[in-house]
Amino acid sequence: MEPLRVIAAPHRLQILGMVWDKELSAGEIAAEFDVSWGAISQHLTVLKKAGFVTERRQGTSRFYTTDKASLGSLRVVVEEHWRDRLGRLKALAEAEQRERDLYVTVPKVLEVSVHIKARPETVFRYFTDPTRYAQWMGTDVTIEAVPGGTYRVRMRDGVETSGQFVEVDAPRRIVFTWGWIHDPALPPGSTRVELTLVEDADGTNLVLRHFGLPDAAQRDHHRKGWELYLHRLAVCVSGGDPGPDPNATA
Repeated sequence: MEPLRVIAAPHRLQILGMVWDKELSAGEIAAEFDVSWGAISQHLTVLKKAGFVTERRQGTSRFYTTDKASLGSLRVVVEEHWRDRLGRLKALAEAEQRERDLYVTVPKVLEVSVHIKARPETVFRYFTDPTRYAQWMGTDVTIEAVPGGTYRVRMRDGVETSGQFVEVDAPRRIVFTWGWIHDPALPPGSTRVELTLVEDADGTNLVLRHFGLPDAAQRDHHRKGWELYLHRLAVCVSGGDPGPDPNATA
């Protein structure tokens, strides 16, 4: 088989990278793949016949390592492939670590849910249309429902929440940052609100998760607030009148 065709198979390229700087047994190599042992054995045989790996026997075990000198000009191909693979693995590991760090450092997540007798498309509009939003929360609402767009709701004189939209995926998910203009303990954009809308046979299950609230007192305060407003939202979307916003008067 031509040398280039030998390393053209992705599994053989991966094997060469695995044993590039260390010796591994056939079993250790096979454990990294989701194909049969027989398939890996065939790949090792092809690589050995081409002279690209050396085999060392110890009892009933066989150990393999890359023979870099025999690769010649193909060494560059293998090195670039493995360098790219390591880069992707490193990026994935860093992303997973950031996600773990988020949940380690951020206090408990506040979660509030409500069932609304309307389709997700209808409920979604009450979070992206400022006129509809003001029907159930606040009096003066500025909403630009695109990533980076403004989220601002005036509750009463001097009390105003402010943030930015992070994610808008109609009609399933909305993410925006949240904070109070008047409260240095929870400044604008310092926390994150995630809304998930899931349709069922009778309407929409809306789940709100509020991340980053710094302590139990803030979580308790915001829980009461979100429970109040999501109830008002459900009444409003269903065609009812939730009445004046109790927090929108001085």
